[in-house]
Amino acid sequence: MKILIIGLVAALLPAVALPETAHEAAIEQRQAAFKDIKSAVADVKDALKAKDFAAAESSAQTILSKAQQVQELFPAGSFEGDTRAKAKIWNNLADFQQRQQGLVADAEQLVTASQSDDARALKGAFKTLSKDCKGCHRKYRQVF
Repeated sequence: MKILIIGLVAALLPAVALPETAHEAAIEQRQAAFKDIKSAVADVKDALKAKDFAAAESSAQTILSKAQQVQELFPAGSFEGDTRAKAKIWNNLADFQQRQQGLVADAEQLVTASQSDDARALKGAFKTLSKDCKGCHRKYRQVF
Protein backbone atom coordinates (compact mmCIF):
# COMPACT_ATOMS: atom_id res chain seq x y z
CA MET A 1 0.00 0.00 0.00
CA LYS A 2 2.83 2.40 0.88
CA ILE A 3 4.47 1.67 -2.45
CA LEU A 4 1.24 2.44 -4.28
CA ILE A 5 0.86 5.79 -2.48
CA ILE A 6 4.50 6.72 -3.07
CA GLY A 7 4.11 5.76 -6.73
CA LEU A 8 0.99 7.92 -7.10
CA VAL A 9 2.64 10.90 -5.42
CA ALA A 10 5.73 10.51 -7.60
CA ALA A 11 3.56 10.28 -10.72
CA LEU A 12 1.55 13.38 -9.82
CA LEU A 13 4.46 15.64 -8.82
CA PRO A 14 5.51 16.49 -12.39
CA ALA A 15 1.92 17.42 -13.26
CA VAL A 16 1.73 19.72 -10.25
CA ALA A 17 5.08 21.31 -11.14
CA LEU A 18 4.27 21.98 -14.81
CA PRO A 19 2.68 25.42 -14.43
CA GLU A 20 5.61 26.63 -12.33
CA THR A 21 8.05 25.19 -14.86
CA ALA A 22 6.23 26.96 -17.68
CA HIS A 23 6.46 30.24 -15.77
CA GLU A 24 10.13 29.67 -15.06
CA ALA A 25 10.79 29.13 -18.77
CA ALA A 26 8.98 32.36 -19.69
CA ILE A 27 10.84 34.24 -16.96
CA GLU A 28 14.21 32.92 -18.13
CA GLN A 29 13.44 33.69 -21.77
CA ARG A 30 12.32 37.26 -21.08
CA GLN A 31 15.29 37.90 -18.78
CA ALA A 32 17.64 36.69 -21.50
CA ALA A 33 15.87 38.87 -24.09
CA PHE A 34 16.07 41.93 -21.84
CA LYS A 35 19.78 41.29 -21.19
CA ASP A 36 20.30 41.18 -24.96
CA ILE A 37 18.36 44.45 -25.31
CA LYS A 38 20.44 46.05 -22.55
CA SER A 39 23.66 44.99 -24.25
CA ALA A 40 22.45 46.20 -27.65
CA VAL A 41 21.42 49.56 -26.17
CA ALA A 42 24.96 49.97 -24.81
CA ASP A 43 26.31 49.06 -28.25
CA VAL A 44 24.10 51.69 -29.91
CA LYS A 45 25.35 54.26 -27.43
CA ASP A 46 28.95 53.35 -28.30
CA ALA A 47 28.14 53.40 -32.02
CA LEU A 48 26.61 56.87 -31.64
CA LYS A 49 29.83 58.17 -30.11
CA ALA A 50 31.86 56.59 -32.91
CA LYS A 51 29.31 57.60 -35.59
CA ASP A 52 29.33 53.98 -36.71
CA PHE A 53 25.93 53.68 -38.34
CA ALA A 54 26.42 50.07 -39.45
CA ALA A 55 27.10 48.98 -35.87
CA ALA A 56 24.15 51.05 -34.67
CA GLU A 57 21.88 49.40 -37.22
CA SER A 58 23.00 45.91 -36.24
CA SER A 59 22.34 46.63 -32.56
CA ALA A 60 19.04 48.35 -33.36
CA GLN A 61 17.95 45.25 -35.26
CA THR A 62 18.77 43.17 -32.18
CA ILE A 63 16.69 45.48 -30.01
CA LEU A 64 13.79 45.25 -32.46
CA SER A 65 13.94 41.47 -32.67
CA LYS A 66 14.10 41.02 -28.90
CA ALA A 67 11.37 43.63 -28.30
CA GLN A 68 9.06 41.68 -30.59
CA GLN A 69 9.95 38.45 -28.81
CA VAL A 70 9.37 39.85 -25.31
CA GLN A 71 5.71 40.59 -26.05
CA GLU A 72 4.92 36.89 -25.78
CA LEU A 73 6.91 36.27 -22.60
CA PHE A 74 4.58 37.62 -19.92
CA PRO A 75 1.96 34.86 -19.50
CA ALA A 76 -0.53 35.24 -16.66
CA GLY A 77 1.01 34.41 -13.30
CA SER A 78 4.63 34.69 -14.41
CA PHE A 79 5.34 37.29 -11.75
CA GLU A 80 5.93 34.42 -9.33
CA GLY A 81 9.42 32.99 -9.22
CA ASP A 82 12.86 34.47 -9.78
CA THR A 83 11.71 37.68 -11.46
CA ARG A 84 11.63 41.39 -10.83
CA ALA A 85 8.43 41.85 -12.84
CA LYS A 86 5.79 43.43 -10.62
CA ALA A 87 2.44 41.72 -10.28
CA LYS A 88 0.76 44.97 -11.30
CA ILE A 89 1.71 44.17 -14.91
CA TRP A 90 -1.21 41.76 -14.99
CA ASN A 91 -3.51 44.21 -13.20
CA ASN A 92 -2.73 46.88 -15.82
CA LEU A 93 -2.22 44.56 -18.77
CA ALA A 94 -3.59 46.95 -21.40
CA ASP A 95 -1.15 49.69 -20.35
CA PHE A 96 1.73 47.23 -20.17
CA GLN A 97 0.99 45.82 -23.62
CA GLN A 98 0.74 49.33 -25.02
CA ARG A 99 4.18 50.07 -23.58
CA GLN A 100 5.53 46.87 -25.14
CA GLN A 101 4.12 47.94 -28.51
CA GLY A 102 5.76 51.31 -27.92
CA LEU A 103 9.10 49.58 -27.39
CA VAL A 104 8.71 47.82 -30.73
CA ALA A 105 7.79 51.12 -32.44
CA ASP A 106 10.76 52.86 -30.79
CA ALA A 107 13.07 50.07 -31.97
CA GLU A 108 11.70 50.36 -35.51
CA GLN A 109 12.44 54.10 -35.42
CA LEU A 110 15.94 53.36 -34.15
CA VAL A 111 16.55 50.99 -37.05
CA THR A 112 15.26 53.57 -39.54
CA ALA A 113 17.39 56.32 -38.00
CA SER A 114 20.50 54.13 -38.07
CA GLN A 115 19.92 53.49 -41.77
CA SER A 116 19.69 57.21 -42.52
CA ASP A 117 23.27 58.02 -41.54
CA ASP A 118 21.84 61.06 -39.75
CA ALA A 119 23.49 61.36 -36.34
CA ARG A 120 20.82 63.77 -35.05
CA ALA A 121 17.99 61.41 -36.03
CA LEU A 122 19.80 58.44 -34.48
CA LYS A 123 20.42 60.33 -31.25
CA GLY A 124 16.77 61.40 -31.07
CA ALA A 125 15.49 57.88 -31.67
CA PHE A 126 17.92 56.55 -29.07
CA LYS A 127 16.75 59.09 -26.47
CA THR A 128 13.12 58.19 -27.11
CA LEU A 129 13.80 54.48 -26.73
CA SER A 130 15.82 55.01 -23.55
CA LYS A 131 13.14 57.25 -22.01
CA ASP A 132 10.39 54.74 -22.74
CA CYS A 133 12.44 51.85 -21.33
CA LYS A 134 13.03 53.75 -18.09
CA GLY A 135 9.37 54.70 -17.79
CA CYS A 136 8.21 51.11 -18.09
CA HIS A 137 10.88 49.87 -15.67
CA ARG A 138 9.89 52.46 -13.07
CA LYS A 139 6.29 51.34 -13.20
CA TYR A 140 6.55 47.59 -13.75
CA ARG A 141 9.95 46.38 -12.52
CA GLN A 142 11.04 45.85 -8.93
CA VAL A 143 14.29 47.51 -7.97
CA PHE A 144 15.40 44.67 -5.72
